[in-house]
Amino acid sequence: MKTVCPGPTDEFAAVAEASPVPVVALGGPKMASEDDVVAVARGVVAAGAAGIAFGRNVWGSPDPAALVRRLRHAVHGDAGT
Repeated sequence: MKTVCPGPTDEFAAVAEASPVPVVALGGPKMASEDDVVAVARGVVAAGAAGIAFGRNVWGSPDPAALVRRLRHAVHGDAGT
């Protein structure tokens, strides 16, 4: 299942725990900074998301490839390198 984060990323735990299937977090509206984008990714995964599906915040980046690398690290840690 995919869904937006309902608010602070720690609240995503309730969504992930209630779902009978893995939950992927959507990126939602354009965020103020790429650091915010990475923080949301890190937060929802820490709260139990199976992964992320971010579009607008990646494609709107001046360097989408660099942001994807940061997001990969936020989701997979050192295993993503």
